[in-house]
Amino acid sequence: MGIKENEEQDREFQKNLKDTIRRVEENETRLIAENEELKKELAKYQKQLEEGLSKVEKEKDNRKDLVNKEEERVQDVIKKEVHAWRVQDQKDNDNFQEVI
Repeated sequence: MGIKENEEQDREFQKNLKDTIRRVEENETRLIAENEELKKELAKYQKQLEEGLSKVEKEKDNRKDLVNKEEERVQDVIKKEVHAWRVQDQKDNDNFQEVI
């Protein structure tokens, strides 16, 4: 009976081992498929991120250019105002000299 029990245990062990191997292989196949899907999803999000960053960089450059142009415009206005003040000051001095 000891041999028969050992054979029965061996068959049960073999059956359990085959079931375990089958489940592991199924899980491996499923995980490989999930991994591929996740890689595709990651690639999609990376592309969106890169496109978004590109747009942000472009917007940043546009705003920087706009700020530089506005600074130049303000400097031009200041120069014109200073020139106008100098001209007016010169006229005032000339008028003052004529009065004296």
